[in-house]
Amino acid sequence: MIRAFAPLLAPDGMFLVVASDFGTLRNLPSSRHERFDADRISLDELDSVMTAYAESVRRGRAAADGWPEHINIPSKVGQVAAAPSRPSRPPWTSSSSQSGGPIPPTTGSSSSTVG
Repeated sequence: MIRAFAPLLAPDGMFLVVASDFGTLRNLPSSRHERFDADRISLDELDSVMTAYAESVRRGRAAADGWPEHINIPSKVGQVAAAPSRPSRPPWTSSSSQSGGPIPPTTGSSSSTVG
């Protein structure tokens, strides 16, 4: 959705993710935190994590693979990670060496950050 709608955003537009408390890292095992660190991973890398998680659920192995039993937790944490709050990197880029950021405006000055 981010890749499809980013080009359509107004110059001062942004994505807004609304998630319950399930969208916080504290609900995931600490061994999973790095996989959702928007400052370190690209949207492509996050997509790979979420695809692997979905496959683990399909195989009935999510708990054995170290995921929480409640499906809403990884999905919400993934949604929040997909809309990072730092303004230096569009989340649809694939470089993991840059810091995360909200979808930048297509023209004009600065954008508002998503918290």
